[in-house]
Amino acid sequence: MILIIESSADFPSVAICDLQGIVQFEKHADVFQSHSEQLPVLVKNALDFIDEHSLNLLAIGVNQGPGSYTGLRIGVSLAKGLCYAKNIPLLAIDAFEAMGQFLFLGNPDLKIVYAMIDARRDEVFMKRLEFGKIAKVEAKILDNLISEENWQEIGFIGNSNEKAVRIIEKEPKVMLFGPFANQLSIEASKLFQNSQFQNVAYFEPFYLKDFVPGISKKFAV
Repeated sequence: MILIIESSADFPSVAICDLQGIVQFEKHADVFQSHSEQLPVLVKNALDFIDEHSLNLLAIGVNQGPGSYTGLRIGVSLAKGLCYAKNIPLLAIDAFEAMGQFLFLGNPDLKIVYAMIDARRDEVFMKRLEFGKIAKVEAKILDNLISEENWQEIGFIGNSNEKAVRIIEKEPKVMLFGPFANQLSIEASKLFQNSQFQNVAYFEPFYLKDFVPGISKKFAV
């Protein structure tokens, strides 16, 4: 089994999947930006599930970023600690690729998927996924960015869907909120099967942008 930790956005979550990427357990926090308080509890819930069902934990998968600086630090620290304690490998998951493929799997009529995570103001971390094409995640300003022709073949997934629709004044065929750990299971299983393990001592999250300190939305007036 693979334990997946997602901590890059609004609601931290965990999932357990088998080596085919089939989810056996999933749970997410219901309190906005509660990573430091709830993510350790969620991880314990997942570990308890593994023990109660006598499952064999083979690896820890974590969203590699980009996303919330603080959230990523918390998630990666937990993942690395578990890997050290249990002497198992670490998987760094491209959550944008994983979210996109998750949406494609559930909606085979889609031709293009935009996987997006909020990056403040009118900016997002985004990957545009299209069958047969390789893409990279980028930090983009939404205004006038997305100019597709057939919006009935396009899907959005992430936590910036409503912001994107408001700014570009177009609505895709499908919108799904994310990221959640269960959406990362297929990519996690692929990484494990291909032995794409990270060096636990030296792995760091992929931030894409420099950290800019500010007041958390959780405590803002």
